[in-house]
Amino acid sequence: LVYLEQGARLINSQPLYAYIYAIALDSMGSTDRSIEFLYEAIETWPNQFDLLVTLISYLEKMGREKEIFLPLSLLQSFAANTPEVQGFTRKYPLETTQ
Repeated sequence: LVYLEQGARLINSQPLYAYIYAIALDSMGSTDRSIEFLYEAIETWPNQFDLLVTLISYLEKMGREKEIFLPLSLLQSFAANTPEVQGFTRKYPLETTQ
């Protein structure tokens, strides 16, 4: 896990490393840490589909639906027609999540 984090935080890292690290944190029972890390990662890669979908899924899992507005609005800006985003939008209309 330490090496995954180091790789994900390198200055020239790839979003895939951040995604894998976030999944690893969740699988080890540290979903809250994973969410915190995903928020950091989307500052670096705001248009990364997998990071945003994972963040929304973990926010749902932890009962933090009110926080879904930010990642969902980012997703809608570039992937509104994907099945995942359409499903989240039906479940969490942006007007009610703010």
